[in-house]
Formats: sequence, C-alpha cells, structure tokens
Amino acid sequence: MSKHFYKYYFSTAIKLYLVLLFIVSILFIPNTMPLVWLFFGLVEVIVFFYFSFFFISKKWANLNSVFFLKKIFWSTVIIRLSYIIIIYYFYDMMNGYPFEFGDSLDSLPYYNEGVWLAEMIEKGDLSPYWRWIDSRQGISDFGYPFFVGCLNWFSGNSIFFHRFFNALFDAFSAVLIYKLAKRNFGEWTGRLSGIFVMLMPNLICYSGLTMKESLMVMLGVLFVERADFLLRLKKVSLWQNHYMVLVGGSLFCFRTVLGVSAFLALFSAIGFSSNKLVSLKKKIISGFLLIVVLSFVAGDSLKNEVMFYYTAKMETASSVDLEWRSQRVGSNVLTKYISASVFLPLIFTIPFPTMVNIPGQENQMMINGGNYIKNILAFFALLACFVLIKQKKWKFHVMPLAFMCIYLWILALSNFAHSERFHMPVIPFLLMFSAYGISIMKIKYKKYFMGYLFFIFVAIIFWSWFKLSGRGLLF
Repeated sequence: MSKHFYKYYFSTAIKLYLVLLFIVSILFIPNTMPLVWLFFGLVEVIVFFYFSFFFISKKWANLNSVFFLKKIFWSTVIIRLSYIIIIYYFYDMMNGYPFEFGDSLDSLPYYNEGVWLAEMIEKGDLSPYWRWIDSRQGISDFGYPFFVGCLNWFSGNSIFFHRFFNALFDAFSAVLIYKLAKRNFGEWTGRLSGIFVMLMPNLICYSGLTMKESLMVMLGVLFVERADFLLRLKKVSLWQNHYMVLVGGSLFCFRTVLGVSAFLALFSAIGFSSNKLVSLKKKIISGFLLIVVLSFVAGDSLKNEVMFYYTAKMETASSVDLEWRSQRVGSNVLTKYISASVFLPLIFTIPFPTMVNIPGQENQMMINGGNYIKNILAFFALLACFVLIKQKKWKFHVMPLAFMCIYLWILALSNFAHSERFHMPVIPFLLMFSAYGISIMKIKYKKYFMGYLFFIFVAIIFWSWFKLSGRGLLF
C-alpha cells in the first residue's frame, strides 16, 4: 500500500476517535470520562497512528535490517522505561501506592508473593513455598510470582527492578515479531509489525505494572517464532526442538490455556503446513519427536490441570458465570444476557473501549485508546486472514495463524472474552497480521473499511450505553 493510502486510513481512524469522544461525551454527558482519561486516550491513539506512519515511511524507511533491529529494540526499551517512571509516580499520586487502581488490583498480590518468596530464599528454606504451590493443585500462575521473588531477593524488593525487565521483555517481543513477520510476509511487514509492538498502548501499559503479561507475551512470541523457524529448516534439530518445547512448557506456568494453545498450534502447523514448506518426512519425524518429548516433560500434575480446565471451563457454559457476575454489587445486570455466540464473531475486534465514566473501572478507562486501536487494526488482520485463505496461502503461515486463532477461540468460549488483559498473548500476532493486511490493502477494499468503521462507531456507542444502563447510571 502506498504512503498516501496508509496515511489516509490511519488519519481517518484518528478522526473517528475524536468524533466518538465528542458524541459519547454529549450523549452521556452526566457520565463523561474524566479529563485525565480523555487525555490518556488521545495520546494513545494519536501517538500510535501518527508515529507508526512516521517511522515506517520516513524516519526508519532507509535503514538496513541490522540498524533497524537496534533501533526497534532500544526505542522500545526507552519508551517503556520512560513510561515506567512516569506511571510509578502517577499511580502513587492517584492511589497512594505505585500499583494500578483497586478494582482489578493484581500487581500488589504478585509483589507480596515475591516479597514472601524472597524472605524464604534469604533464609534458605523454600519448603513453605512448595507446600503452598502443592495446595493450589496446579502450576498455572506459578511462574511469575517465582520470577518476582528471585528478583526481589536480588534487588532488595525493588519495584523498579522487575519493571525494568518488562521493558526488556517488550523489546525482545518487538524484535521477535519482526523476525517472524519478515520470514512469513517480507521486510516491510516485519518492520511495521515491530513498530506496532513498540507503540502499542496495551503492551506499554502492562510494562508499568508488576504483572506477568510482558514476560508471558514474550515467551509466547518466542515459542511461535522458534517453532516457525524450525518447521522451515530442512533438517530436524533435536536440541532446538527440546529448547522450543521447554519454552512452550513454561507457558503452562503462566496460563494453562496459553500452553494448550501453543502446542495445539504446533501440532496444527506440523499437520497442515504445505509440503513445500515442511516435507512429509519432516512432519512424521517432528511429530514423533514432539510426542516423545512431551510425554517426558508433561507430568501427571500438568495433564490433570489441563483436563481440569477443559472440564471446568470448556464444558461449563460461560453464561452461568456471566449471570453470577451480573449479580455482584456495582456490576452490569445486563451481562447475563451475553453468551459465547455474541463474543465468537467479534473475538478479533473486542474488547470495545470504555469511553464513559464507570466507577471502579479506572484501569479500563485509562486504556480506552489502546482498545480502540485494536478495534481498528482488527479489520486489517481479518482482511489478511481472508486473503490468505482465498489465495490458498494459509498453509505457508500455519504456526502463527493457528496460535492466534486457537487461543482466541478458547477465549471466546471462556468467561473472559471481553477482558483486554486476556487478549494480551495474541496482541503481537494480531499486530503482525494487521501489518500484512495493510501491505495488501487496495482501493477496492476501501468501501469495506469505511463500512467497518461505521460498525465500530455504532458498536462503541452501544457499548457505552450498555455499560451505563446495566449499572443504572442512565437517568
């Protein structure tokens, strides 16, 4: 796509956001977002769309690959570190402590678990920690507290220290997604994918928190990138296969369904990739080795946990949990009418941004611009998937495509389909396919893009009404 069209589509997206802010504020004027969250949203949307165009078409357009990788890595680190410092004092000023707002406060429990583990490491006795892990009957969510505990022991419980690692994890994610996108779709798409990861507000937001998302996202991208690389090799590398499986296995320590999605995607890639990309002989050898390695790596506790999640989460209708959520104090009573049949067709696009003032949802209002960006970029990701299927090219890109689609499918059937936090593991892949969709954008697709923008316009206004009406905040 030419620079002119690229600039046109993204400037249109900025204009639509401004119109939405104005109309939503007027329609629901008693519940207009506070100015601080309006400011956050404006900065998120304008900076992302303007600077992604600026870097890809002007600033870094003529850099060679080596210099581009250095630029993308260190620029991501600098952006994250700047944000980490600013948001630390912002949270401290707003909340009285350097953690996110309390309605979904998860950073503090992670930090406190890390402090507790650091004390045990100092004493040289980890037995209470292992007993606590055993009592939880699963390894999911075990990885990050352990990581924070080790960093706390080393740094003297410094909050800045482990958030600094978040900046490094995001920078590695940007580099890895560049390599993955370049290998699959070419240099330009790779560069735009890396820039998208560098500037994505949702990723930046979590880098400033003591939460697992930055590390978890990086491990997910590393697994998919290595798996895609190994599948394209002519020879089977036993050592690198072991390394890849260990990285994938570590995902179970952060979120069970993420590990399940990773290995289902890998089996899908082995089975469905084009024979021109992965020979039949290699498919048989790789599949056999993977099964053997997994049989040793996956213990009984991990197998039992996967089955628990399958029976408890996949077979249980999410509407039951949604009805329970609708009955909580301060919750949305209309939530019980939502089901997977609503979320599944929209899973690439949601969550919609919170652009009205909802008490207790400061975190959601703070990231409203980032969610709007995801809404817009979903069009290009869907276009990319459509073109790949239509042109029968999807068999050359099964690994990243399968990982993204399998995880989103599981998420759509769960109780957390509209929680932006649970979309984080696939954000880099959504950005990559969006970048590819932008690269193949043609004039004939313009009418579909404009129609999609109209849908987003209506959906966000409806979502604002839904959030207010379900809480009895409309008069």
